[in-house]
Amino acid sequence: MPGDGHLSVSRFGGERIRPQTERSPLRSRLAAWPSLLMIIVAAVFGGWLVDLNDRYEGEVRFVDHTYPAGETVPLEDLQIRQIDLAAAENVDGLSSPGALVVILRFRVENHGTGPEGISHINLVDPAGYTFVSENSAPQVPAGFATTFDLAFLIDPDHLQGLQVQLDNSGIYTFADERAEIDLGIDEVRAAQLRESARGLVVESRADEVEGL
Repeated sequence: MPGDGHLSVSRFGGERIRPQTERSPLRSRLAAWPSLLMIIVAAVFGGWLVDLNDRYEGEVRFVDHTYPAGETVPLEDLQIRQIDLAAAENVDGLSSPGALVVILRFRVENHGTGPEGISHINLVDPAGYTFVSENSAPQVPAGFATTFDLAFLIDPDHLQGLQVQLDNSGIYTFADERAEIDLGIDEVRAAQLRESARGLVVESRADEVEGL
């Protein structure tokens, strides 16, 4: 009755409110296991990441070895030698206003057991500008040597001090071997290349393959 201090059943739609049943201790412990397991996994994985970060923090990603032009460069099973350097305004139709095409010729020997190539061959100037080749280095069969040209579009003002960078770096590695070739382009040589390239249109040379 209203005012008697008790709640009327009719105020809750005619349904009785059932008392909440207690969960058994065993069921409570089983329900907590997934959360506990996730905490343990997160702690272990997080500790591994911290250890990995501490181990490699401050390390250089690449280990550089610099060679003079013309010297043989070892890279895994490959022996690489840069054997020629030229410049033109147009190579095989490749040109760009205000740019030169630098042509580098390489000889690569494969002393391994399967075909191999070089993942990255770039040109880098002393300021850190990177120029990527317009064509790709070919795969070299095992037991053979391949001689080929690579073409690079270069700002004429960035010729001096250019170096070749070679590496076969992987995606998840922390310290890959990277070789550098100093092309020996000083101020005088840079001026000579700019002058010789003026108005010059050439075709790249065909790849040459020979047994070792």
